[in-house]
Amino acid sequence: LTPLMEMLGNSSLDATRGHHVLRTVFGRGKNLTSDNITRLGVLVCYLNSDDLQQLLSSSKLSPILWQQLAQCVSEGHVSGSGRLSHWLGMALKSLNASNLSASAMASLQGMLPQMGASFLEPLSSDELLDLVSLPGMTTFPPAQ
Repeated sequence: LTPLMEMLGNSSLDATRGHHVLRTVFGRGKNLTSDNITRLGVLVCYLNSDDLQQLLSSSKLSPILWQQLAQCVSEGHVSGSGRLSHWLGMALKSLNASNLSASAMASLQGMLPQMGASFLEPLSSDELLDLVSLPGMTTFPPAQ
């Protein structure tokens, strides 16, 4: 099933089909490892809310997981104002933006407006300018 799962994880599915594939491949109670998350690709966007909340509230949030979930928001697979975005934003608040690589920050572009200006405060002016000038960067509300 692994090649099929990888193929489906890299294709574009709607939410219903994504949930169905995940329920078929990963039954309840199966632990997701960082290797599994990488293989899931876009299918990680369709994890059920209980599994997501458990993964996001774990003591050590996997960089692979948060980058993949942030990509779900950035690519529009998941609403930027939905439950996943809210949980992900709460989990990411503990990260220090100045310690993240440019690629990690770019993967967060869909989440940055939800995380607010306080998340970006540790960045230098040059880093901030580089970030907001990335192609496809979401615009920030005027208040931020």
